[in-house]
Amino acid sequence: MGLEAEKFWSQVSILTVG
Repeated sequence: MGLEAEKFWSQVSILTVG
């Protein structure tokens, strides 16, 4: 996984939690 994947999962987690 790269930085793009990290940012992607970061947004996904925010959407899931938020």
